[in-house]
Amino acid sequence: MCDCPRPCSFIRYSVALSASQLPSLASLPFTMKYLNFTDEKKLRENILELRVYFESDLVRRESHVAQYTAQTYLSSLGGQMGICMGASLISLVELLEALMYTGLVLSRRCLNKLRTVAQREQSKTDATRN
Repeated sequence: MCDCPRPCSFIRYSVALSASQLPSLASLPFTMKYLNFTDEKKLRENILELRVYFESDLVRRESHVAQYTAQTYLSSLGGQMGICMGASLISLVELLEALMYTGLVLSRRCLNKLRTVAQREQSKTDATRN
């Protein structure tokens, strides 16, 4: 078995073979007279009829197409990159949203502390006035 790659396209014809003895008994006298033979054995050894024909009118064509071409490879790669970039964009938006909420919580805490400090000082000043 050879390790040759399969051809991309080929045509296969089926072969059939049949044989018979010539000439037939019915046509033997006529053939001997027509071909000027006197010996029947010599005539049968020297005569041949060859007919070449197709067994069927059907022709089978096989073609092999590459399953993963450069075009499918590039489109697959582009799809993968698109998914990754889309996921990256979504992740980036989620990160920005988390940072925004964290900043909002921290700013509220700072404001609450400032208000508490301001209220204490206000209470001290009110207590010293009285």
